[in-house]
Amino acid sequence: MPYDRIIQIVRQEGEKMNTPLPMIGIVSNENPLSVDVKGMTIEDDQLFKVYSFLPNEQISLSNPTTTNNIANLVKPFAKGQTVILFPTIDKGKFVVMKVVE
Repeated sequence: MPYDRIIQIVRQEGEKMNTPLPMIGIVSNENPLSVDVKGMTIEDDQLFKVYSFLPNEQISLSNPTTTNNIANLVKPFAKGQTVILFPTIDKGKFVVMKVVE
């Protein structure tokens, strides 16, 4: 087997086993959400959003959306905010979370 073919196989197998690295991005648009990272823009339909709140962080309850009497409190990402993105294993989508500095 040629040496370059062995290298190709090792790279392919290694890529399957390695978790993609997280990236830092900047929110470029709030609604729909888009994030700029490494010279590219990742659009809303490519993002799984994680909303988390700090213990003393206040959120507005004036207009919660409800489904089956369960309130869904959504605090959007703010334009210019730093976020962290975790690529999914298939590299088609990203999990995006707020960065707490």
